[in-house]
Amino acid sequence: MAIVVAHLIPAWLDNEPGDRVTVLTGPEGPAFPLPGSVDVVRARPPVGGPLGTAWLRTRALTQAVGTVRADAVLAAAPASGLGPVAVPRAVILYDLRHELRPHQFSRRQRLLRRLTWLPSLSRADVIACISERTRADLTRLHPELAPRAVAMVLGSDHVESWPRNATEAPYALAFGHFSHKNVDAVLEGWARFCAQEPAWTLRVVGLGGSARAQVRLRLAELGISERVVLSEWLDDTAFQEVFASAGMILFPSDFEGFGLPAAEALRLGIPVVVSTDPALAEVTGGYAVTAASSSPGDLAEAMARAGLLTPQELDEGRHYAQEFRWTRAAATLRAALATATADTEAPSMPELRVCPACHSSKVRIGPASAETGRRTGLCAACGAQYWSNPPVEESTTDNRSVDEVPLEYFSDWVSSKRETNGDAWLGELQRIRDEVDGDTVRLYDVGAGDGEFLAVARDRFGFEVTGNDIVEAAVRLAEERYDLSLDFGDLAELGHHADQDAVTMWCVLAHVPDGAQLLHDVAQMLRPGGLLVMQTPHRTRADVAAAFVKRITGGRITRIADRRLAQHHRILHTRRSITLALEAAGFTDVVATPVRRYSLQSSSYLRSLRVPEWTVRPLGWLMDRVISSRLAPAIVLDVRARRRGEKH
Repeated sequence: MAIVVAHLIPAWLDNEPGDRVTVLTGPEGPAFPLPGSVDVVRARPPVGGPLGTAWLRTRALTQAVGTVRADAVLAAAPASGLGPVAVPRAVILYDLRHELRPHQFSRRQRLLRRLTWLPSLSRADVIACISERTRADLTRLHPELAPRAVAMVLGSDHVESWPRNATEAPYALAFGHFSHKNVDAVLEGWARFCAQEPAWTLRVVGLGGSARAQVRLRLAELGISERVVLSEWLDDTAFQEVFASAGMILFPSDFEGFGLPAAEALRLGIPVVVSTDPALAEVTGGYAVTAASSSPGDLAEAMARAGLLTPQELDEGRHYAQEFRWTRAAATLRAALATATADTEAPSMPELRVCPACHSSKVRIGPASAETGRRTGLCAACGAQYWSNPPVEESTTDNRSVDEVPLEYFSDWVSSKRETNGDAWLGELQRIRDEVDGDTVRLYDVGAGDGEFLAVARDRFGFEVTGNDIVEAAVRLAEERYDLSLDFGDLAELGHHADQDAVTMWCVLAHVPDGAQLLHDVAQMLRPGGLLVMQTPHRTRADVAAAFVKRITGGRITRIADRRLAQHHRILHTRRSITLALEAAGFTDVVATPVRRYSLQSSSYLRSLRVPEWTVRPLGWLMDRVISSRLAPAIVLDVRARRRGEKH
């Protein structure tokens, strides 16, 4: 991991010399040389051992980001990206070998990665995968993280400065520091190869003392002790010279996230033997010699072929390797972070110190979330809680074309809802039928989605139905699924006036930046005495507790609070606040009832909280049991009101 950061930072500054880069380390300082323009923050943990390491990765990170006023954070390893920060964060992901090859890790290692890696990746705005192979693995194993993944393919151009010494006797170089490097297979293949090629020797680097003793025994069994030189870890200068001077690189690893030695060998024009691993195929592009398997015979045959590569073939491999540049990797990472930064840097509106529900100025603004920067206001007059510093952005009520919200995406979103059965609406529609006079009910659904509710109203109750949505994909889906013709656009632009007997809004009000205007528009489209039936998020005791925790921690613990109040929920109403808001818009006879209604499936909700994927199933099961009991909070207000005026 250190080699990646050691080359990535200089390349970043080569691309963008005006950027300010700060490196956070422990008290010992950086483990590799840094450009002179890089600032270093040394953090000293209050305790040693694992707790001190955890402190460096969390509390120290949060403090350093605030101290240097960073615009973004790069975690050089997944376990280093756990601290809450209010700026975009990128995490470098090298591989998911612990999930794909769990037998190569101890139980403790697997547990530590499960407890640190997935939470870190879930919090990341950018997951910088070091190869397309790693990105593909992430997408397959954790599809919910795929939209944040980019392929930051590593460079190999650092080897251009490595010293090379011509040697009379050619040697091959292999690696023995990890089990997946297949050192045992290499030794057996070498025994067959060197029987036919007496001039070659093999050097194996990266072997600890106990491993060297075991390998010596194996060499004696194979009868090749005189043909193999064993080394422990070499310093950087010695390793570079040994590598660059080799006549062949043996790298038949059974798993790689990138395969840097193979890319380095190709760049230097050294014949390299690799396995069929996807990452090695990616970085060598067909210019390495690929062993058909890790059997001794296949490896020996691949070594023989590698020794016969022509200078032209090696030059072709070197040309292919020119694509792997650290400046390209740095540019990819910076572009992804810049996009994430732009998404979060929309200028905020002036702090909303007047309650959007009752327009009282008796509000208290809480601390900003360390994770998102959001602040919330609490109205002492009506109890509403609202997002007090939303960004100045394109209006939530602007239309969304299928280019912005594809049909397939919207269809998947609809499928994530619990109300996938039209029978769920029958009781509500019967109440509307009972409360509206006349033989025919003209019903309008604001934010109709795919139109399922309207289809049930039409087909089971004979209502005259229509509705609207600002998402073009929803309008198309309603027509395809239910033969419904919805209005496409914002309600204020559609020209409805006193032409509806009833209007429904299912959790729409909390999504719009100007709720008062929406309620006014709805009142205008209802006939006098017309019925409004709506649901909107309710401020519960759980929200009170989440706000309290956010306040006493200074905004550092905010996961629930940030999920409940965000772009999708700008306000949590109380019975008093929604009553006052509706009366101000021209409604009367307001009745607001807290209900236990959970629209999202538990798995979708948990993923929106970015919990580790392995916890989704057990936590989802528990949530479903709580929701089906009376223990779950009533997170929705079921609201009924009538437009002022006499019924007809």
